[in-house]
Amino acid sequence: MNGERHDPRSDPRAEVVAGQVPAAAAGDAPHWYLENGFVVFTAAHHLARGSCCGSGCRHCPFDPPHAAGGTKVR
Repeated sequence: MNGERHDPRSDPRAEVVAGQVPAAAAGDAPHWYLENGFVVFTAAHHLARGSCCGSGCRHCPFDPPHAAGGTKVR
């Protein structure tokens, strides 16, 4: 991306982001959201994934957090 910040408003995947809102309104937790142009995965996403990816995610629900392959939930 040659050092330029991504503008999510011009992203063709924006329809997918918009699709997350009705799911949340229907009672299903959204699995990710955009924050400052970055995708942030929610705890619901990590739990559905089943194990820690080890990437240092903000909403990591596993214990110990950020340990790749961990499946024990905090």
